[in-house]
Amino acid sequence: MPWTLYRYIFKEVFKLLAVTTTVLVLVISFAAAIKPLNEGLLGPAALLKYVFYLAPTMLGFTLPFAGAFAGALVFGRMANDRELVACRAGGIGYGSILLPVVFLGLVLMLGLFFLSNWVVPGFYQRAAAMLETDLTRLLVGRIEQQQPVTLGGMVLYADAVDDTQAPPVLPDSAVQPSKLIRLQGVVAGQLDEAGRLLNDATARHADLLLFHVDGDAWVTMSLQQVTYHDAARGDLFWVEQWSVPQIRVPSPFRDSPRFMSWPQLRRLGRRPERFDLVRITRRELVNAIAEEQVLQLIEAGLAGGRGRSSVTLPGVGPGRSYQVSAPVVRRLEDGLELLADAAVPVRVDYIEGGLVVRRIEAAGAVVQAQTMDPQPEPQVLIELSAARMIDARVGARRGAEHATLALPRARWPKPVVTPLTSVPINDLIGLAKGQYADSAAVQHGVYVLRYHINRLFRGVVAQLHERAAQAVACLLVLLFSAVLSMRMTGSIPLVTYFWSFLPAVIVVVITHSGENIATDPSVPSWIGQSVMWLGDLLLAATTGVMYWVLARN
Repeated sequence: MPWTLYRYIFKEVFKLLAVTTTVLVLVISFAAAIKPLNEGLLGPAALLKYVFYLAPTMLGFTLPFAGAFAGALVFGRMANDRELVACRAGGIGYGSILLPVVFLGLVLMLGLFFLSNWVVPGFYQRAAAMLETDLTRLLVGRIEQQQPVTLGGMVLYADAVDDTQAPPVLPDSAVQPSKLIRLQGVVAGQLDEAGRLLNDATARHADLLLFHVDGDAWVTMSLQQVTYHDAARGDLFWVEQWSVPQIRVPSPFRDSPRFMSWPQLRRLGRRPERFDLVRITRRELVNAIAEEQVLQLIEAGLAGGRGRSSVTLPGVGPGRSYQVSAPVVRRLEDGLELLADAAVPVRVDYIEGGLVVRRIEAAGAVVQAQTMDPQPEPQVLIELSAARMIDARVGARRGAEHATLALPRARWPKPVVTPLTSVPINDLIGLAKGQYADSAAVQHGVYVLRYHINRLFRGVVAQLHERAAQAVACLLVLLFSAVLSMRMTGSIPLVTYFWSFLPAVIVVVITHSGENIATDPSVPSWIGQSVMWLGDLLLAATTGVMYWVLARN
């Protein structure tokens, strides 16, 4: 066998492949570092370290194009220098000439598949950890520049910031904070998915604690002397302290199956609640069940009493509560309707310090349960119609008349959300489908949660197929460029590379398009997986036809 020829071809292709891959990887890695560099997350030294971590993650994109360039240039030069003619005259067939390329392509294919599943995700996570470690500098820098900071679904602004103090020791916590940031003159707001302000709070002081748990970065926030405003309802109230627990710092390198290793994908399949969208929608389902449970408890407490049964709901502040009674209770789609009859009105007694302070009699009322910050448990909202408020302390018989009267928030006396947070996700769905089958809100929560779980599972499978298809594409593109260069003998190398480069682009586009289709629950998964492999199949067929024509001539 012509080992000297094999070594020559292998060395030339490998040398060009290595140089081209290095150049492309560095260029793309520095381009990817521009955004965190502009945001102040990276200094000069950190930039080089960040690029070092990011460079291996670019191999899946750069290797097909580097292979196309190396194969086209080496075999194009051999064809133009008549080296291929000399090989053929010496009895060496095209199949033998391509053996070094096939061997190198197989090594690249197996190596890229191993790297993309076990090595590259670790570099993604190290790059993410660098940005999260510098989160303190980002927060402090933006606040000092009088700029707002967005964390999770919250936007934060402060007049002054201090990050020089040591973080406190939390005796009741197994995880200790790594950093303490103290703010003065704080404004915090909660945003919806469209970026609109749902509610806001102003506080004199705030403490932010930064935690790192299992590769995730978390921020907890405690505000003191808070004035809270609910923009949707127009409510305004004051609390001494407002704690915002567990704001997860989002990371594009961590919140997608694309950046997870094979073992992490397997664990994610067994515990889907570790995925952000599943965790968020699980919480929404828990809130919907808790709200429905509160409404059912209130309905059960009032039903059948003809105004003689009552429900006591704690109000805002210690020693304050509402005692609600009504002769008629009807279920609405999103709440309860309380109605008076000819003899007994809807009645609400406002109790403070064990004594009835005010009494409200109304022709009707609407009761709703809503889970909203800053309270973790559902709040009970009562809006009365044709209401008369009587001051019970002076024994009055008549009082002020109100066409509508919305009471301050109340709550159910026992926690309902906390017991549900520890229920496994499949049991939670079973509970929602069984006991709360008549609740449209709960069933919608089940649908959304199952949608995201299904999308996650499909994303895991699609990611494994995409990595395999990318690895096979390295072999096929390298082989295609070599065969094409032998077919286009006499052409300018740039023209040969162009026609080698174009199929590589098409294969990459088709593979990524197939991944997007495969993660869409509205499309059968086999369609997306077939599309992912379509580019490789077309490239393999084209290479086979070209080689057949070349061998015949």
